[in-house]
Amino acid sequence: MATLAFDTHKAVKALCDAGFDPSQAEAVTEQIGIAIGGDLATNDRRRVGGAGAARAAEAPCYDSGMRRNVLLPVVLVAATGLFGACDSLNPFSPGDDDTDTQPTFPNPIPNQTWTVGVVVNLTLPAANGGDAPLTYSLSPALPAGLAFNAGTRAVTGTPSAAQSSTSYIYTVTDNDSDSASMQFQASVAAASAGG
Repeated sequence: MATLAFDTHKAVKALCDAGFDPSQAEAVTEQIGIAIGGDLATNDRRRVGGAGAARAAEAPCYDSGMRRNVLLPVVLVAATGLFGACDSLNPFSPGDDDTDTQPTFPNPIPNQTWTVGVVVNLTLPAANGGDAPLTYSLSPALPAGLAFNAGTRAVTGTPSAAQSSTSYIYTVTDNDSDSASMQFQASVAAASAGG
């Protein structure tokens, strides 16, 4: 039997997009999780329930005369109505506890030393795992003459000025905002006098 997964990341994002401030969005999402108790799996591989179920009995949205199995359909209808029919924002989706994977990088990026006037063509590593599509970014800005293409993960160009060693953060973000980052150093040496 398939379970119904409640993606807390999508719920918070959808509420923020609908005008809630982040703390309100997290509070509403937590209350939905409490209300649905152990009936749904969450995207972080925990069952909503346990201590949450105990807190649910004390939650103001629970009338002492209401039974949880009567309230659950009301919460589900209200929540799915709030998030609309758009699957990309709807936090309720068929699935099981293991559908969410975190992106990871298989290997570190070696530190780089580039030279003014010498072409650079470096492809940064692809991430493993994560929920497609994956988006890559690199910060801060690269030295003058170099550019990062997020689609190909390539640093290309010809550096035009020397630059001391700088820390760069290479980040991958997946479809449900899970991310992984790694750091490397890069510098640009002045062109050799004989070159």
